Amino acid sequence: RLAAAAEARAQREEGPAWLSVEISEGRNRQVRRLCARSGLVVKTLRRECIGPITLGGLSPGEARPLSASEVGQCYRRFMPPGAAVPTVLPLPLPLPPPLPLPPP
Repeated sequence: RLAAAAEARAQREEGPAWLSVEISEGRNRQVRRLCARSGLVVKTLRRECIGPITLGGLSPGEARPLSASEVGQCYRRFMPPGAAVPTVLPLPLPLPPPLPLPPP
């Protein structure tokens, strides 16, 4: 079942069209199924943000620790209304090295 809340914007100049899709709750293969229902073929998916956190200049497979501000934003956005947001946030754990990407 696809979520009812989805917004899409298309951009095309030369070559393939880019479609920007914003969904409120991601389900497994939801964007691919949404496009397939419209007769579109998805060749590449690229996530730009997760909730209030933007990926910025991260390369595929790269990771970074969240800042205290980003953790606080997540608590405020995803905690039930009226729930207490922790004032002491956990220290970031060291990140493992990124996994190598599979060959194309």
